[in-house]
Amino acid sequence: MLGYQKRLDPYGMVSVFVGPSFEKHDNPDPSADMRGTEVGAKITADYSVTIDRNYQLSVQGSYATPFSTYSLLG
Repeated sequence: MLGYQKRLDPYGMVSVFVGPSFEKHDNPDPSADMRGTEVGAKITADYSVTIDRNYQLSVQGSYATPFSTYSLLG
């Protein structure tokens, strides 16, 4: 994946990455939505900030075009 990372201030950082995505699901259920193989793109973004030397806040999200999968973590 190719990406960009920038320090926002002495305590925060943001990162963005973009690249290819490949997903294969061998689901035997013929009516399943996620079945087969798809190729596409994926983007991932992350933001983190240090609150003090013992605490850090971080949020990460991603989206991939194969099967329109996404995630969010905080």
